[in-house]
Amino acid sequence: MSRKLAVPLALAAAFAMRDASAAFPTQQFQAKAVVAGNCTVSESGILDFGNYDPLTVNASAAQAGSGASLSLLCTRGSHPHVAMDNGANGGRQLFTGTGGANQQLTYDIVMPSGNGASATATATSWGSTVATKYDVGVTTVAPTVATVVEIFGTIAGGQDVIPGTYTDTVTATVDF
Repeated sequence: MSRKLAVPLALAAAFAMRDASAAFPTQQFQAKAVVAGNCTVSESGILDFGNYDPLTVNASAAQAGSGASLSLLCTRGSHPHVAMDNGANGGRQLFTGTGGANQQLTYDIVMPSGNGASATATATSWGSTVATKYDVGVTTVAPTVATVVEIFGTIAGGQDVIPGTYTDTVTATVDF
């Protein structure tokens, strides 16, 4: 072997040994993401009781209401419950005018029999305590698929009121 070739080979071998024996520091780390339960809610429609007739039809019979619903989009695995307050007028009162004498209709909001458009009204009052919140169930669908919760109500018969349009504003609260 020529001397010219031996020196570069020796240098290459020395560098290779140095690189192979060099200890490069390493460190492990964790990657992390937190997915919090979350829901969004939107409403559709009006809880419509239709025409209330205190003289004949509703002299003793209740008047049912329907037509409103909530659409919930929730993180899969969330367990939403829906509470209903007593309305802006307080005590679940529909007012016309100032809500004075003979200007109030007492009503109730009742829970649906289940989720979806096929649900029917139950006789269970829907409120805001743990015992009276509606249990939507654990979300098992993608958060792009809405869970629809129908809203039903009833006005007791035999209420002595004057003609007019009676309204209230109710707040639904979703916890999950």
